[in-house]
Amino acid sequence: MHFIPSFLKIQKEKIPQGYGFSLKTFEWVEAFQSSGITTEMVLRYSRENVYIQVSFWIPNDWRNYEWFYIKIGMVPSKLLPSARETMRIKVIPELIQWMNKLLSFPLNSPVRKSSQFIQWDFQGTIVKNTITF
Repeated sequence: MHFIPSFLKIQKEKIPQGYGFSLKTFEWVEAFQSSGITTEMVLRYSRENVYIQVSFWIPNDWRNYEWFYIKIGMVPSKLLPSARETMRIKVIPELIQWMNKLLSFPLNSPVRKSSQFIQWDFQGTIVKNTITF
């Protein structure tokens, strides 16, 4: 069994047969731990048709600190090998770079004072990235 760090909260929905998720939890844990990022994160495995969406939330009425909300959608089983390879080779490095860049801004910077969003869409082997800053 793999250790889940205290900064990472996991939410996992049941998915229909014939689908899977692009990475296993331990792979996410390893990626975040090796990056040194310890900002609180909610990692939600979803039934939605989303490859990966990440929101950076600023302090608000719910939480008085910054945090990331990461939504991972289900992928048809026949596309899982390609989706997993793309996630490992392309998406994870880009995500870690985006998170580190975002967290490198001063706390009083306009970027850190507003919520941010990044998304990757997966169609076969094509991954498109949408980013807010």
